[in-house]
Parts: sequence; structure tokens; C-alpha cells
Amino acid sequence: MNEHAELHDWMIALRTPGMGPGGLRERLTAAGGRMGEVVAQLRREAQTLDPRAQAWLQQPDQARIGADIAWLREPGHRLLRCTEEDFPPQLETIPQPPVALFVAGDASLLLRAQAAIVGARSASVAGRTNASAFARHLALAGFVITSGLADGIDGAAHEAALEAGQPTVAVIGTGPDLVYPRKHRELSARIAAQGALVSEFPPGTAARADHSRAAIA
Repeated sequence: MNEHAELHDWMIALRTPGMGPGGLRERLTAAGGRMGEVVAQLRREAQTLDPRAQAWLQQPDQARIGADIAWLREPGHRLLRCTEEDFPPQLETIPQPPVALFVAGDASLLLRAQAAIVGARSASVAGRTNASAFARHLALAGFVITSGLADGIDGAAHEAALEAGQPTVAVIGTGPDLVYPRKHRELSARIAAQGALVSEFPPGTAARADHSRAAIA
């Protein structure tokens, strides 16, 4: 199977309503890592699935999938799949590990030693100063600073790592093509250029409170 067809199958599966990462991982293991077989199985069992999943599997939004694949084909963009050797091994130990990650930037950073610095969005000046100091020293000591691109502590940690000339990873709760909060648009571009933006959500996914988790570090 060529790469385009494989990505097409992955995006159909990842966007199937009601099909979480646990269910996809289980089916993927049974199918020997072949997502095309998983999609075929889902279609065979469509009548047992959520009505929204039935409708999607019967007639996927090809324009949406085409846009997903177009994003993935941009330089520096990648769908990092759990079937690949460089998928972050630390994710296998968390509850409900993602089946794939959308990455903009250097995916190899996810295999390096990381230090997560996260905290309050409404942090005090002292809090942001401390976060910056910790991030700078840890970054210069060789750790990749990982945070969530949120306002406050997260932003301060990312900024400090970048100002120290070191990479940083932002695990975001939106699709990889969106920036939240909007004030961090420039910061997100710098992170993608000098580190990596990582999301388990497909392009176009809006911010939601239950999407936020720093699972990479």
C-alpha cells in the first residue's frame, strides 16, 4: 500500500466518531498493524457501531480527509503512529495512550529526556519568573522542556527554553493547525521551528477543557 492510501485509512479511522484510541489500538494489534484492515473491519461491523460512525464509514468526508493529508504533507509535519519504532515509549505506560500523534517540528525530540513544566494560567509574576528560571536551567542541562502552550506558566517555560537556544515541546489540546490561546501564535511558530508542536487531535479540532493533558513528558 502506498503512503497516500495508508494515510487515508488512518484519517478515516482516527475520525470515526465514538472510536477512541483504546478501541483502535486493540483492533490495530489484531490486524497486525494494518490500518486498512481495521477500516475494513469497522465497515463490516458498522451496524454494531454508533449511528454517527456508521454514517462516517459509509461516506467519509473526502474534503476533510484531503485537507488532513495536505497538512501532513507540508514540510516538517508528520503523523507519528503507534506502530512506528520512534513512537514515544513513555506513552505506552499511561492510561489510554494515543494511537497517533500529529507533529509539527522535530519528532525525534519526543525520544529525548524531557522535563514537564506546567502550571496556572493566571500565574503571578513571581511564578512566571520561577518557571522561566527552572526551564532555562533544565534546558541548558540537556532536558527538552515540555509544556502545554497555555498562558501563564506554560508560556513562560516555552519562552525561556527558546531564549536559551534550546528546543521545547508543546503538547496542545487543539488540532495541530490551530493555536490556543491566540496570543501564542508567534510562540507556536517558534516552537515548531525550534522544537515540536504535538497533538493527538486531527487538524481543525477546536480547544476543549477535556483535551488538555501533558502526556508526552
